[in-house]
Amino acid sequence: MIQRIQTVWWLASAILLALFCFLPIFETNGFKVSFLETGIAQFPSITTVAITILVSVVNVFLFKNRKIQLQLGLLLLLLHLGIFILIAIFYSALKGEGIISIQPWIFLPVLSFFFQLLALRGVRKDEALVKSMDRLR
Repeated sequence: MIQRIQTVWWLASAILLALFCFLPIFETNGFKVSFLETGIAQFPSITTVAITILVSVVNVFLFKNRKIQLQLGLLLLLLHLGIFILIAIFYSALKGEGIISIQPWIFLPVLSFFFQLLALRGVRKDEALVKSMDRLR
């Protein structure tokens, strides 16, 4: 489980998303606002990020079933797209309140998305390796 590189990618992705929840991503009128402090779409944002973190961690322990890992990996990519949409909604809601400066922490979900892609690549490589070993028998 830990020997596989995709384990590292999934755990790093979960850690980055957890940090993203609490670090400020926008600053407006002198106030720094984190992703979970929004009044608009608070329930969808919390649930989307929590499900994404949970599925990333669960995916680590499904190392014996690579097909389910691939399916959950694709689900994680869709959940990341949902997070990007929620960030855009959050930004448009704050845009009406005044000048907004974007903090560097806003790019953590993009890095997390990249880590998810690397984890899927690792699972596909493992699947190809197993198939090549089956051909040799």
